[in-house]
Amino acid sequence: MVHTRTGATFALAALLLCAPAAWGTSTSVPHESWGRRLTPHSATLTPIPAAATTRLGITLRATGRLAFLDVRVDVQHPRPDHLQLSLISPSGTRVVLARDVRTLSGTFGVGLTSLEALEQLEGEEPWGTWELEIQDRASGAPGVLRSWGLDLQLQSRGTHTANAIRTPYETYRPRVGGLRRRVFYSVPDGTPPPGGWPVAFLFHGAGATSQTFFRGYTWYPYNAWHQARLVKGLLDAGYLILAPEAKHYGTIWETSLPRWANDYEHSADHALMQHLFAELRQGRFGFVDTTRYYAGGISSGGYMSSRMAVSYPGRFRALAIHGGAFATNLGPLASLPPRLPAQHPPTVFLHGERDWIVPPPTMRAYRDALLREGVQVRTVIDPDKGHVWLDQAPEEFLAWFEGH
Repeated sequence: MVHTRTGATFALAALLLCAPAAWGTSTSVPHESWGRRLTPHSATLTPIPAAATTRLGITLRATGRLAFLDVRVDVQHPRPDHLQLSLISPSGTRVVLARDVRTLSGTFGVGLTSLEALEQLEGEEPWGTWELEIQDRASGAPGVLRSWGLDLQLQSRGTHTANAIRTPYETYRPRVGGLRRRVFYSVPDGTPPPGGWPVAFLFHGAGATSQTFFRGYTWYPYNAWHQARLVKGLLDAGYLILAPEAKHYGTIWETSLPRWANDYEHSADHALMQHLFAELRQGRFGFVDTTRYYAGGISSGGYMSSRMAVSYPGRFRALAIHGGAFATNLGPLASLPPRLPAQHPPTVFLHGERDWIVPPPTMRAYRDALLREGVQVRTVIDPDKGHVWLDQAPEEFLAWFEGH
């Protein structure tokens, strides 16, 4: 006799971008290569019939590869030594957690079962339904499963040490409009979700290169260490990263230049974006979800993120504009068109109140105009920061993209 129940999909927005997980399981995957920690949990009271097998499922929609896991179980039963508990992974790997023991409540992986039993799951992908199987091998009084859950530590594409973050990347150098351009990109680990990878376009600020998204150090100026945290977190959450560079090394994007601000369709940057859209559709960067494009950037890259709404209506799900304002603005030189772009994506604005390069009022004017148009917005202001990356920017970008 088999009783089967499958739990609902759990929201997985709680991520660890930098800190290692706090529980006690050892692993062959070093701490600096840890990514997200997921803690799905089911608190549904479930009867454990005598002389029967009961299975309960927790379904995950998360990509990546497993570093290790712990299993939390709360069982009440008059004869726990009559039970056998097993964990079945989405790929079908079965791990016996307990058999013929006197207690079944606690954390398997820390104290109630050997680490070696769970280590065979290392490297598996978390996507799918994880099942807890309870076999009652004797007749007698029934019991109850009060709750159960998983603590999954995923591997990361990047490494994070005390003062450096390094994420693998590849470089694509297309010739567009007679110019050789540089595009840095990185693909998440594991198998793409059924619809393909969502894509995050990231635009650098003036004086920077896109490579700094993938190589971050604590001594970087402008708090730019956090943009490397951003890339690591987005990759670990299953976003394909595309980070193109401006036309000339260390310069600003053409969206803000007087020559191209109102004639962007003839700019080199527009030609590059059109090329990238075509390459994404044709699979140049792997299997992607062309309905889930996101964009974000700082300073000049913030203006370029706004350009995604102006020139490509309906293409992007959400924007993150950090230390920037409307696409055609440049520092204190700011004005808005009579009507904002149709289908403007939901936008989160991040800004330092002491920013004198891109004065906060220019951002607020843009934000307020969006509010009047009924566009969903969020504003994150740090009263003590200037024109630098905010400490909370990686989490804010990711949460905003995940919410849309």
